Amino acid sequence: MGAGLIAGGGVLWWYSAQGALAVTGMALVAATAAELIGAFLLIFLVLRAAFIVSMSWLLPMLPAVAALATVAAYLGGLARSGPDAVFVALVATAIVWLLLAAGTTDRTRPSGAQVRAFSELRVQTDQLSGRLGVIAQSVATTPDLEEARTSLWRAKDVLDEDRPSGQWAAAIGYVNTWRTLHRCEEAMIYVEAAERVVSTALVDDLRLDGSAIPGRDRLQRFLQAAVHDIDAEAAERYLGMKRDGERKPTNTSDNANQLADSQARSMLREVRRAINDFRDARTEDIIKTRNVLRRTFAFTAVVAYTLLAVAVLVGAPASAVATVTGLFLIAALVGLFSRLNNTKVGTSTVDDFGLEDAQLLAGPLVSGIAGIGGVVLIAAAPVAAAALSATSTTGGVAASSLDFTAVFDLSKNPLSVVFAAVFGLTPTLFLSRLQDETEQLKKELRSSYVADKAAQDPAARTDRSRE
Repeated sequence: MGAGLIAGGGVLWWYSAQGALAVTGMALVAATAAELIGAFLLIFLVLRAAFIVSMSWLLPMLPAVAALATVAAYLGGLARSGPDAVFVALVATAIVWLLLAAGTTDRTRPSGAQVRAFSELRVQTDQLSGRLGVIAQSVATTPDLEEARTSLWRAKDVLDEDRPSGQWAAAIGYVNTWRTLHRCEEAMIYVEAAERVVSTALVDDLRLDGSAIPGRDRLQRFLQAAVHDIDAEAAERYLGMKRDGERKPTNTSDNANQLADSQARSMLREVRRAINDFRDARTEDIIKTRNVLRRTFAFTAVVAYTLLAVAVLVGAPASAVATVTGLFLIAALVGLFSRLNNTKVGTSTVDDFGLEDAQLLAGPLVSGIAGIGGVVLIAAAPVAAAALSATSTTGGVAASSLDFTAVFDLSKNPLSVVFAAVFGLTPTLFLSRLQDETEQLKKELRSSYVADKAAQDPAARTDRSRE
């Protein structure tokens, strides 16, 4: 069917080129629509779900492509009128959309959307698989072991299938997979050897120390008490906890000892759960911020293109459209340079899942719109003042009105370039605040990473643990 539609549209275009048939009006729309629908069907049959997800992911970029194509068609003589320019731009945008969607389907899979996150998940999965294999050789099957296996297999299956889905393009799938792996490692605390449990608990103690995790002091006390119950010697050696005299032999039964060990492991699991939940929540906040920014960018771009399309459709002078485009680019460049000047060097520990790129794309668009809006506001201020004055003194309506052709005529309004550049800096305040909030999320995440902690005095750490 797709090939038939492409062939039918091609025949109409061929007859038009030969002069045998004038393809205009609805015939032109039908021929173009047939070509695009046919191409869509053919690509969909080959790529299927990945193609659809990729098209959805590229939607926020389409208004910008349409705007560039409309300006090029209107000013470059590719169209005879405003409606023709909009039509040509929309067709070109649709073609670009299809081609880009077909070429970026890898971004809909876990292995291609976020390569770093996928590699980290792979490494963590392999490590947990190896540890579970060792445990299975020495421990009988228990509910906790089955829970760990089920969680690991679920995450491993998702990564191995590498199936396209919107959750990977939106990056939320990585957080969901991390949560699954975290449930696995938490359940393993019940079945691993005591020395392994203590060693991972000591790392958790370092993660809590100085972190932004709520209730970290209480969590540290719980962790240290649990480690002491499992291995008092390790608690004394590595945590600086003092024993209350020499260890005395006890006459308690094995059941009582097992109960104490189980309670200690349960507490360690809850501490680990708190750490994992904190990290997953902060990572999810970063991803949600990126996705919200992308949707805001898309809505803003649609509104901006709608204004441009209306101006072109009503036959705005080409010189005015060229001036507006120039002012938009000036404001966008000023905003971009300001954004680059305020860009902070990131760290390799925390991944922002493309949030920095989204901010970089949104900045020029918002700055360009603000620059055009600033020029209009400056020009409209005297007209509004005259209207208010005439209304208050005579009760009549001011005769003066805003002439957009004059506003966007550089020979009559040369200061519009300066106004556009100045107003192009105003969105930097919003983006700087967003960047500060993002950096705060990253800082809180880094506070729970051992590799990012500042070196601490061992003596001070020992004194603090004794309190």
